[in-house]
Amino acid sequence: MTRAEYRVAIVVDPAFSELAALAGRMHVWVCASTANREAAAAIRAEHTEHSIASGVTTFNYNANDSPEQTLLGIVANVDLHHGQYSHDPPWSMLEIFGASPTEEVVAALREYGVQRVERTAQGFAASRI
Repeated sequence: MTRAEYRVAIVVDPAFSELAALAGRMHVWVCASTANREAAAAIRAEHTEHSIASGVTTFNYNANDSPEQTLLGIVANVDLHHGQYSHDPPWSMLEIFGASPTEEVVAALREYGVQRVERTAQGFAASRI
């Protein structure tokens, strides 16, 4: 029996312009820059029902950190909320926007069961399957 695919996005781009469209497809964790907070507030105002499968969560970050440092600082929290102890099925793919799959990032993601990493136009996808 195959498990259903469950995607979660992590956005570390402080000026991400596609938040509404992405949050309609999957749950998005987005760094809380001024622009991203405003976009997240607009999404929440339009969609008042709570959903773990779509919508948006903002997280604090240090603007002086690299995008990869920001990603490494939030991935454990994303796994806590969307992983095996919180969601059935647990996330099978993370779509990352605004960061690169450096050796350090890939090594950290492997600790969460990531088996495959593929670059995308705006970052990369990390898959457990």
